[in-house]
Parts: sequence; C-alpha cells; structure tokens
Amino acid sequence: MVTSNETGKTIFPVTVVKVNGVTCRALIDSGSSSSYVSAKVAAMFGTKPLRTVNTTIEMLMNEKRVNLPTYKGNIVSMRDDFSMNVELMQVQREVLLYTDNPCYKQLARKCPHLQEAVMDDDDTKSKLPIHLVLGGGEFARIKPPTCPLVGKEGEPVAELTRLGWVIMSPGQQLCQNRMLFTQTTHKDYEELCRLDVLGLPDRSEHDQAYIHAEFKEQLSRGESGFYETSLPWLGNHPPLPDNKAGSRAKAQATRA
Repeated sequence: MVTSNETGKTIFPVTVVKVNGVTCRALIDSGSSSSYVSAKVAAMFGTKPLRTVNTTIEMLMNEKRVNLPTYKGNIVSMRDDFSMNVELMQVQREVLLYTDNPCYKQLARKCPHLQEAVMDDDDTKSKLPIHLVLGGGEFARIKPPTCPLVGKEGEPVAELTRLGWVIMSPGQQLCQNRMLFTQTTHKDYEELCRLDVLGLPDRSEHDQAYIHAEFKEQLSRGESGFYETSLPWLGNHPPLPDNKAGSRAKAQATRA
C-alpha cells in the first residue's frame, strides 16, 4: 500500500497528458488490467466507441457484469515527444476520482532531490480531478528507463516516465493495487464497497427494506437452538457442508 508523506497526504503517480487532443490528468495504475476514461472526456472525443465490452466490475463485497463503451485513444506527452495508442473503457462518471493536490512547487522546495523533476501541473486547487487511468499494459510502455530520484526515508520519490515526471509517496512503485483505487480513509472504504462508485446501481443501498425482508425470510432456528441463514450475497445456493467431521479430526489431533 502507498504510504503517506509527512503532511499525511498520499501522493499518487499522476501526470498531465493529451488524449485525442484533450488535456487531462492521468493516474498510472500498474495493478489495473485495463485503462479507463471518464464520461466527460470521452464525450469530448467526438467519435463513436470502437465497441462495447461486457466485463465484470469487482469491488470488495460485490461484483456485477456491465457493458462499457471502449474508445480508441491516442495519448501524447505534453512535450509532444512520445505518443501511444490505447483502448480506453468509459466509466459513467464525470470524474473518475479526485486526489489531494501535492503542491509540487512547495514539495520541491521542501525536498531538494525533487527539484530536477519538472512537473506539468501547477494547479492550485486543493483537489485535482483525474479523468484517465492507465493500466498495467500502458505502464510497461511508459516505464522509466532512468533511476528514480530518492531522498531521505519517508520522502516522496520522483520518476521520469515517457509521458513526463511523476511524484509519488514511497512504498510502492507506480502502483495502486486496483483501479480507483487505493482508498486511505474510512469514508473512502465505504465508497469502495458501493457499486455506484463506477456509476452502477447498488440494490443493497437503494432497497434496504427488500434486503431485510429477504434476510428474515431465510432465517431459521436449528435443533441446537442456533439461528441459521443462507449466504446473503448468493441466493438459492445448495446446502453448505458443516465441516463437523474435519473439525473433530483436528481437535483429536490436537489432543494427541
């Protein structure tokens, strides 16, 4: 997991790029198997999707099959010295996510080893919108050929990718585990457990009465007096084994 810097803010590897002529911020997520674009930026392409991909969106407690439009994207560095073609899956969100502003200029003054990293982002807003997520396949294509700029223990690290400089908290090299989404607070964790993080309806949030009624209907009391119920996330599943024999064998082995 990415660690935080001394200010308590986690700095994600983000760089400014042009995608199909639209300038936006891209987060590099080597743990993601695909690359994603926000609905707002996709609408600015002025082109139709290449196709629609039926894929599974996996969250911590839910998964759902969903159709995502896929666009052809040409990503160019701000210095126009590198470009690559990428397939981008559109997420039905105006902005994919917001990150805390690292305030790169202030960061460079505080950490001298970062002064060589020339950042293309001088925005002063406290929260920065991310409209593009580049996955593991794209990470391999822009992976920096040079050594990172490393300072004292706990200080941010800078690397020069083919799309420009990125600065990140120490602890993990250009990786956020899964798309959207290394979350660092309890509120973010709750957001991560909701399907509508990706613009999908979540029945468990919007129909609590139905879920509660279904739970009570499946609830029963066994001969031993304990209450039993089916798995709430898997309806009409076959009876589950009680593992009684295995538990007894382990207990006997322990006593022996």
